[in-house]
Amino acid sequence: MARIKQLKLLLTTMTITMMIMIVNGQRRSSSCNMKRFDLCLTNFYYDQHGIPINEWQLKKSCQTTRTMYNCLADYGERCMSLALRETFMLVLDSVTRQVFDVCSKPIDHPDRLEIFNHAQCLNQNSQKISSCSSKTRDILFYVLAVSFQERIPVFCCNTRSVFECSRRKTRQLCGESTAEFAQDRNNPFRPLFEGMCSYYQLSSKQCRNRMLPHGWKTNEDPKSPISRMINSFF
Repeated sequence: MARIKQLKLLLTTMTITMMIMIVNGQRRSSSCNMKRFDLCLTNFYYDQHGIPINEWQLKKSCQTTRTMYNCLADYGERCMSLALRETFMLVLDSVTRQVFDVCSKPIDHPDRLEIFNHAQCLNQNSQKISSCSSKTRDILFYVLAVSFQERIPVFCCNTRSVFECSRRKTRQLCGESTAEFAQDRNNPFRPLFEGMCSYYQLSSKQCRNRMLPHGWKTNEDPKSPISRMINSFF
């Protein structure tokens, strides 16, 4: 379910979608701005408290995720062209599908109990595991800085590095079964990511020269809409 690391990856995907929209889209009303989009995500961000450990917390997480989904879907309907909206909804549906699938299952279903079984260790070690995402902000700015043709490869290679780091940390702290649960079966971003990035493996030549350079700093205007959005979450 919703953890800080997974949430940041969701926000990463949404941010990249918004980058495309800002360049190519047409705003249709005064409410179609970054502040409105930001509000949908901010309410979700501050209402999450780790992985649910019981049915009450799971119910609350399901409700919060549904509210975020409806808010973003409404934004897409009002503010995006058809082509952009279809892409946006593909992303949104992909990262929420697993959550809603678990939410729809009955109390004491094995999938719900599995979440509670792994929750304690993951929540206790969330800060150590999420340290793998410490470069997410810089990765986003780096994706912006490279050429248009390089954006997907750079995003894929560097995001995969975050995934692999998180997997190693989770395995060390919580064991193999929890690592498999958290990084594969219960990562709502993973199917979309693999669909887009399966060609880019860390050990391949495709990623060799596309990793975030050590000490790299962005030249992006800190007052730009994209900078404000990224900095507000990372």
